Amino acid sequence: MSLLSATCRRINAYRHLVCTSVSPLSIARTLSTAPQNTYDSKKFAGYKVLYNLETIKNISILNRLKYRMTIAAAVIVPGCSALDSLGFLSADFSQPLSFLTIAITFFFHGVGLFCNNVIGYIYFKPKSDDLKISYVNYWGKRIDIDADAKTVKCTENSSLLYRPVFNTVTTESTKAKLRLYVKGKVMDEKYFDNIFGIPF
Repeated sequence: MSLLSATCRRINAYRHLVCTSVSPLSIARTLSTAPQNTYDSKKFAGYKVLYNLETIKNISILNRLKYRMTIAAAVIVPGCSALDSLGFLSADFSQPLSFLTIAITFFFHGVGLFCNNVIGYIYFKPKSDDLKISYVNYWGKRIDIDADAKTVKCTENSSLLYRPVFNTVTTESTKAKLRLYVKGKVMDEKYFDNIFGIPF
């Protein structure tokens, strides 16, 4: 995997060389001396951020909307039926309102299938196998779990026809299959490759 990462870096450096007038020597210096971006965690003392998904807040908001629309549908649809049968609402108003509420709820649940158990942050403790994985569950709640780097397994959905949007991560800390989106930002590539075996 490290060989693949090095090859990708060389290809990117070559493309950069072709598109700009920078000398190959300065590109080699840039690649070898580029600092690793590791950030200390504000939430967990002694941990550093290994991976973060910048759009995790949007995913959480979408899942919370799904939760609220489910509650609204559970109240509006029976309420409209009751008011319609009692004669307080006309069928011309209550039936389209019920249909619209159900359609919006199904839409959020359909889109939410791709936003279920999405990993937002992975924290690591230097010189240790301790990890903290923060993910957003089906209803938009953030859940933090402790994990051991040796027990984390990541399956790469590779194909020649398409590039996968996410990889599935499993750990002994939870039974849920977590989703690691490839658009996330990796702070320490070497440590990330050692744990997951997938260069991003």
